[in-house]
Amino acid sequence: MGNIIVKGTEKVLVLNTREALLYQSVVPNWKDIRVGAFVSITKTAADDDPTGLAETLATTGVEADRLWLGMKDSTNNLPRSAPFFGVGNSPVTETAGSSVVETIDADLRWRAKYATSSVGCFLNDGTNKFAETTLQPFRTIQAPASLSNNYCTLVLLKMVRSIVGNTVDHFYVAKVTDAAVDYADSGIESLTPTIDAIRSGFRTAVFTEILSGPHTFSSVPDTFFAYWPFSNSRLRIHSLAIEKFS
Repeated sequence: MGNIIVKGTEKVLVLNTREALLYQSVVPNWKDIRVGAFVSITKTAADDDPTGLAETLATTGVEADRLWLGMKDSTNNLPRSAPFFGVGNSPVTETAGSSVVETIDADLRWRAKYATSSVGCFLNDGTNKFAETTLQPFRTIQAPASLSNNYCTLVLLKMVRSIVGNTVDHFYVAKVTDAAVDYADSGIESLTPTIDAIRSGFRTAVFTEILSGPHTFSSVPDTFFAYWPFSNSRLRIHSLAIEKFS
């Protein structure tokens, strides 16, 4: 089971190894909904140590060996088996390609990815699956002391529909370009990961449309979902916000 630690003045949720978080929202009748979370990763055996986390997770392509962060239905099913929109490194057709955590930016950050090709976001409408291949999943911080003591990264997502119903017309992510590679994080790194900072990001970030909507869901995702598949590291959630804009 995950645990909560105190880091400075904040309380941080540290998920256990290969453990999922489901947080159901109550946001009825939205037309523009935005989801944000400050995230980081840490050692399996230490709650606040982002070093030495490189890993190659060999897999036959099961969804429990992929990373997920976004909005899902409220069932316990993983996103290939349930309506979902968000960050994921699962291709449309699963193969035995490994999931990887590797160092980037001269050992300043980590990135988790699908080893075989670029896959950064994923959508399951309950019938069909879609993968965004123009970007990689979000980065996390490896060396806070070299990054102004920032230790977590802001991920921002948005869904827009013209009428309230199961059809969502547009899907967005705030992305950043790093060494000519696009990533599904906003580029905002922080040592004060407050909900106010997420809400500011909702208003100031540049969102990029992905996954070629509209898509009609069997049930529209209404639950925040986060899952980290690796054994050498664990996912930390510093703060989370879900906001209805219209």
